[in-house]
Amino acid sequence: MDKNLKRVMHICAGFFLITLAFSMISDVSGGVSHILAMVGTLSLSVFLITLPFHILQKHRQSRSPKKEAVDVDKLDRKMLAHYQKAGLSDSDVVFFRKTMNEAETQIRQLSKNIEDTPKLKAIDLNIDFVKVSKSMFAAIVKEPQRLSEASAGDFLYRHLPTLVSLTDRYIEISHHEVKTTDTWEVLAKSLDVIKSLGNQVREDYSLFVADDLDEMDQEMSAATDSLSNAQKDAIKMNEALAKVNASYEKNKEQH
Repeated sequence: MDKNLKRVMHICAGFFLITLAFSMISDVSGGVSHILAMVGTLSLSVFLITLPFHILQKHRQSRSPKKEAVDVDKLDRKMLAHYQKAGLSDSDVVFFRKTMNEAETQIRQLSKNIEDTPKLKAIDLNIDFVKVSKSMFAAIVKEPQRLSEASAGDFLYRHLPTLVSLTDRYIEISHHEVKTTDTWEVLAKSLDVIKSLGNQVREDYSLFVADDLDEMDQEMSAATDSLSNAQKDAIKMNEALAKVNASYEKNKEQH
C-alpha cells in the first residue's frame, strides 16, 4: 500500500509541475489555460490528501519491530521443508543456521590445525575427533529440534570452540623460535588437554545418537563429572598458553 501511495504522490506532483510550467512559459488560450489550472489544482489536492497517509505509514513502519525472517529465496527448499517438519519457526531457523554456520567454520579450522601439525594429527589418528565433530554436526542438522539438548549444547558452545582455541594457541607457541623448559612443559600438557577434549567430543556424539534413554541418562550423569574437569583443565591450559605466548612476545621486543 505504501508503494501505491508514493506512486500516486509522484504522479500528482509531476502533473502539478507540468501544468505550472505550461502556465508560466506557454502562450495558451483562455480555455486551455483554464483546463491546465484545473488539472494542476486537482493534482495538488490529491498530493496534499495522500501526503498525511504516507507520513503516517512511514511513522508506523519506523515504530514497529522488524521481523527476523528466513530468506526463502536463498534457502534450499528441501532444507526449509526439513526445518518446518522439525517444528522450527522462522526465527528458530535463523538462529539454527547461524549457530551451525559458526560450528562449520570452527570444524574447518580445527581440521586445518590438525592437518598442519604432526603431533595434533597423531592424537586425531587415535581419537578421530575431527571426523566425530563432522558426524556430530550432521546429526544435529538431521534433528535440528534437538539443538537445545545438553550434548548438542556442550559440543557447539564449549568443547568445539575450546578445541579450536587450544589448537590455535598450541600451533602459535610451537612456532616460537626459542622455547624454554616451561614452554615445552606447557605444550606437552596442552596435548593432554586436547586429547581429553577430543574424547569429550566423542562422548557428546555418543550421547546425542544414543537410542536408549535410560542409558543416555546414566551416561549424561557420568559425562557431567568428567566434563567439569576437562573444561577446567582446558581453561587453565588456555591461560598457561597465553602467558607463555605473552612472555615470548615480551622477550622478543626486548631483543
